[in-house]
Amino acid sequence: MKISNFQKSYTKRPFLDIPALEFLPEVYWIRGENGAGKSTLLKCLAGLSSFKGEIEIDQVSLKRNPRRYLSYVNYAPTEPVYPDFLTGRQLIDFYKKEKRNRL
Repeated sequence: MKISNFQKSYTKRPFLDIPALEFLPEVYWIRGENGAGKSTLLKCLAGLSSFKGEIEIDQVSLKRNPRRYLSYVNYAPTEPVYPDFLTGRQLIDFYKKEKRNRL
């Protein structure tokens, strides 16, 4: 995932400003104080909030090809409740299948 010239503003005041950032295929922990913009950034990355700039996954732009971009993204804003009768692998396989069926 690549972020370039990213800016999120509220009432015309820049709130988040990220000139360039790249996430390699890893697991990340986004940490910061309350109000630092963690949730706002994640909502933008998930295509749930507008922003200026560019976000791409595998050279697929959120703004130019949102449907394809969103096929790469899952976002859970709160702690999900997982059914105890499924293993972690079964749950991931279920979500992958459901995501494919919606495209």
